Amino acid sequence: MKSSAIVSRAMPTNEPLRRSMAYVQFLAQLKEIKSLLAQGYSKKLIHERLAEQQRISMAYVTFCQILQKEIQNGASAASKEQNLARATQPQIANHLSSSSPRVVNSAKEPFPDPRKMSLEDGI
Repeated sequence: MKSSAIVSRAMPTNEPLRRSMAYVQFLAQLKEIKSLLAQGYSKKLIHERLAEQQRISMAYVTFCQILQKEIQNGASAASKEQNLARATQPQIANHLSSSSPRVVNSAKEPFPDPRKMSLEDGI
């Protein structure tokens, strides 16, 4: 009888899933979740699909919270990479501009003042 009690404790069905375990389940399915989102599936459909396949057991609210955090982390990581790229580009551009001759073309006509233009000039 003790072994059956241990088995029932190992796999609680009515107890809520610990948040850290929900995150572990989410990360295990992250590649498929991203793929389904890219295909246009809604969060609700993705959660239902993974829950039916018993690949996740978290509540929909928890799934949405973790997904939102992952999206924010991905966006912040992407913006950090862009900021890093922007920070290195001006240094390269400044170095190149100082080493090469500067070409100034003043032969271009200035942009006309729209208040002084006739209707035919604009068309």
